[in-house]
Amino acid sequence: MKLLYFLTLFPTLVFGQNIKLICEENSLIDYVDDKFIKFDVSNQIELQYIFNKELSFLNEAHHNLNYKYMGEDKVSYHFRIETDFSFNTLILYKNIYRYERNIFYPRSTSVKKTFFGSCYKLDNLLAINTL
Repeated sequence: MKLLYFLTLFPTLVFGQNIKLICEENSLIDYVDDKFIKFDVSNQIELQYIFNKELSFLNEAHHNLNYKYMGEDKVSYHFRIETDFSFNTLILYKNIYRYERNIFYPRSTSVKKTFFGSCYKLDNLLAINTL
């Protein structure tokens, strides 16, 4: 019974062919200015991510960016996009509906900013809750 209660509190996210997530960016760490910023409700950005497993990319509708699927580990899925100015990584956690987005300096492994958000809505069977 305790295991069932635990599993209902922490559902697991599993990718099907497509997944649609609606997420809110609610805070960031700015490594340039060395500060943590928590957004108030009016400053939160709502982002929509659609992952197409067959094409191996994740589209961020807000900025019309396509992140390349880089793989996964036991706790998260990893995506990456490169631009002329930086490269970004996006991590979607499997056991909690949260993500983080890292912005790196160009041609460097130094992180400029890390954004954090929570994903609050899953559409139909595009994302499969394993419970």
